[in-house]
Amino acid sequence: MLQEEYEDFPEWAQEEGEDEEDGLPEWAQDGDEDEGDMMIASPSNGGSTVFDRMRGEFELEHAERRLHEPCPGCGRYPRNDQPPREVYSSAQQSQWVDFGCCSCYAVWQCSLAEGLDVVRVSGDLVWLAAGETSEEVVKVRLYNEVGATNSMPQFGFARHVAPRADSLETLDCAKEWLTSCMQSHGPCHLDQAPGLPTRVLDVSEPTPRLIHSNGLAASYAVLSHSWGSSQPLRTLKGNITEHIGEGIATESLPLTFQDAVRVARHLGIRYLWIDSLCIVQDDGDDWAKEAAKMADYYTGADVVIATSSSTGCNHGFLGARPESSGGTLQIPLNADSPNGVVALHFREALLGDGGSIARRIGYQEGTLSSRGWCYQERLLARRYLSFGRRELIWECNTTCHCESSDVSNPDPSLSVGDTGDGSDHDYNLSLRLSRSSTTDLYRFWMSKVVQHYAHRNLTRYTDRLIAIQGVVSVLEKHLDDEYVYGIWKRDALWGLSWTTRVAGPCVPLAEIAPSWSWASVYGRVNYGLWPERQWSYEVVGFSSRDEDRTSISRDASPLPSVQLRGRLLYARLEVADDDNAHPLQLVIESRDPAVESVTTTEVFFDTPCEGISAELPDGSRIQTLNRATVDTRKCKEEKPGQKTWVSNTGSPIAVWLLHLFSHSHLHQSEFLILGKSSSHIGKFQRIGTSAIGQTVATHDQVQLILESSPDIEVSVV
Repeated sequence: MLQEEYEDFPEWAQEEGEDEEDGLPEWAQDGDEDEGDMMIASPSNGGSTVFDRMRGEFELEHAERRLHEPCPGCGRYPRNDQPPREVYSSAQQSQWVDFGCCSCYAVWQCSLAEGLDVVRVSGDLVWLAAGETSEEVVKVRLYNEVGATNSMPQFGFARHVAPRADSLETLDCAKEWLTSCMQSHGPCHLDQAPGLPTRVLDVSEPTPRLIHSNGLAASYAVLSHSWGSSQPLRTLKGNITEHIGEGIATESLPLTFQDAVRVARHLGIRYLWIDSLCIVQDDGDDWAKEAAKMADYYTGADVVIATSSSTGCNHGFLGARPESSGGTLQIPLNADSPNGVVALHFREALLGDGGSIARRIGYQEGTLSSRGWCYQERLLARRYLSFGRRELIWECNTTCHCESSDVSNPDPSLSVGDTGDGSDHDYNLSLRLSRSSTTDLYRFWMSKVVQHYAHRNLTRYTDRLIAIQGVVSVLEKHLDDEYVYGIWKRDALWGLSWTTRVAGPCVPLAEIAPSWSWASVYGRVNYGLWPERQWSYEVVGFSSRDEDRTSISRDASPLPSVQLRGRLLYARLEVADDDNAHPLQLVIESRDPAVESVTTTEVFFDTPCEGISAELPDGSRIQTLNRATVDTRKCKEEKPGQKTWVSNTGSPIAVWLLHLFSHSHLHQSEFLILGKSSSHIGKFQRIGTSAIGQTVATHDQVQLILESSPDIEVSVV
């Protein structure tokens, strides 16, 4: 419910005297006083206020108890991340108010105003629900307005947020942040002024016009947005002359682009770069040249304007914000404040509510959080201005701000951000580079970049490696290493050990990358970054064709293979009946007759697979597995959260396990699952990962099997 002001506070705190004291807490009541003494003092009557008596007698009566005995309400509410023990009704809270705790009184009034019960309290945040059985919990922020002279400091200070994102208050807030950053933030400045992108929109005139920059150095903004379900207005070979000569009428621009023009003008920035307008979309050569410059464009921009609240180019981001509950509580506290009360505000909690904004760095909402291209745009930006659904957010190399909060974090690199999906990672590449060792940067690539980029959406999946190339080009300079289809050569042992052990299918992208690369699948990819790994294989090298993707192109090119050397185990993949708790199992056979075979159900396919007949070098054929093609696979999910899709299977299928490493503390060995390639005789294709733990075999048994297996070199395509 939307509450502008909550007036149902105790009657002794109302402006007009009343005959009853029913709403007055015990510590503020006095049966010996005359009714007139309960009247609030006003300039006309000059009398003493109930608050004078309350502060005096209450402090005398309860001072000793408060020194030695905690407030029963404050002590009972679950704090921080403690699980809620029960729901606290208004009746229960009213009993604690008798103790004289102003904080509990404010929480009580907030729950009354919302008509809900308290579930948890943490600082100035209150969790409310409609009884014990309610599944919906509302998080509310109690706050004093910034600049208030009479306040309850224990609840902190915050700003009111305008109901519309195009309000003058919101746009001025953005301009204030940008101006402050440009004037006083050293880490946010570049050593030299960057040149403009090849083409930019000049928005200084009423009709925006596309221009060739010809190397001009000037301030510019970049728009980070999602195209949505419909294509935006684009610059093509057929209209580029018109866009440059006559300009583009503002009313013909998609609403999101119109909003971006308005923001740029308000910020005092003349030039704006929008991908669909500044790259000739039907010119492959121009697209490739411009895509290769993405790192420079986003790093060089004075600010990246992010349309976090917009779902597409036609929806805009400067509109009305969603209504939420909130209002003002009149808390009887201070005799010097107007009418003897403090105005304490409450609202549905926003991003900046509840403490340091540093914990929210990297937060992203809406379609931008799922778009592949937008990920590197965020990483490369020096200044990032996000128009969220409910408030404006600013991040730069020096600090971060929320429109709702007066709190800022002076060093965003000290904290990693909450992306809303439970994962923590740093979104500031510039600071990461300045403070990380080479080893840390490799781990950053795997645990942050790959894991949070691999499942993002792309309009064209041929852009899978291209849409992250800007980050790669920056890292290449710092790592002094070669990059091959998502893998850094000097860190290839780690880089090749990715897994897909998460819920939901991965789609094979055979034409995008070789099977050994995480880029060959679409879906969630992760690395278990255990420092105690004892590597059992080596990367001999990559085929000479790895140079085929040194330039950015959407055209298909031959995919390279990688040569690996290690212990190669033979195994049979058996598919059990549908009723079996473990529908897939690997039977790993030892070449030593004295050692029993080992069976494991820890089988994780990268993608759906299909049984095929592969030719061996001697001309014979063998039944094995390959990744299913997107068009012909028959997917079957046997168990939620485990990838067990196999189609066209009959008798036991031959696969091979390449030993990657052993984890001493977990007593577990990890393997790549390989199938014979159907298209490259004598070579293998990666199809998944497997593990053998102490629950299925002893360490000695696994070692005997490994020692009896050949240590050979294999080629994986």
